[in-house]
Amino acid sequence: MSEKLFFDFHPYNLTILSKNEDKIVQLAHEQKIDSKQPFHQDELIDAIRPFSHKDSLPSFSWFSTEFTLIPNALFLPSELGNYYRLNFGELNPNVSLSYDAIYEGNLSLVYTIPKWLGDFKRSYFFSSKIIHHASCLIKNSLKSNYSDLISIIYEGTSFIMCVKKNNKLLICNSFEYQNEEDLIYFILSHHKQLELSENNTINFMSYIEELNSEKVLGIVTHFKELSGYSINFLNKSDYNTTLTCE
Repeated sequence: MSEKLFFDFHPYNLTILSKNEDKIVQLAHEQKIDSKQPFHQDELIDAIRPFSHKDSLPSFSWFSTEFTLIPNALFLPSELGNYYRLNFGELNPNVSLSYDAIYEGNLSLVYTIPKWLGDFKRSYFFSSKIIHHASCLIKNSLKSNYSDLISIIYEGTSFIMCVKKNNKLLICNSFEYQNEEDLIYFILSHHKQLELSENNTINFMSYIEELNSEKVLGIVTHFKELSGYSINFLNKSDYNTTLTCE
């Protein structure tokens, strides 16, 4: 049975996932890294080599907070630098730009990756794809059976939030937070600004951290606007399945 490998890079760890022909996703390997420090490719190759298959190219996924969405009708690959500067200013010399085409939403997502990651992929897996976590979140949100859905991936002090209303993507953006109160504040703020349904669904997911679900549910009870929300705390298996979008 053939397998598809996914190398899921976070700022502080690498997760290798495998998906078989039945689309069952399993954890194959996990390794701590620090993407902000000088990185040794030999160490990474040693970790990945046992899981590499000659008959299957792996895919790469990356979590970062610097990304922007451009409608495909206005998107030009030659303008990546201008899209970035318009939103974030000058590009850090230690990162490079990439983009994902999200055909489900007629959008392209422009984002940064560490230069070492781009160099590593080009050197050892030239034909492999890199996809941003936000792109996977958008794809899964738009494919979901929920017509109204808030999807959140959180890691460290950052989270990515996608909002779908009446089966249309309204926003996908990143935010900084410190605690569960901050998360609920952002949700409540967008609920009001975007005039979301009171019968909405929120899916929280992360690979590393876990929210205090009792605390989140307790905070929500203080806001009548969110009283009709269905709140789901997805497990690592659900997270892994979300990140193996193609």
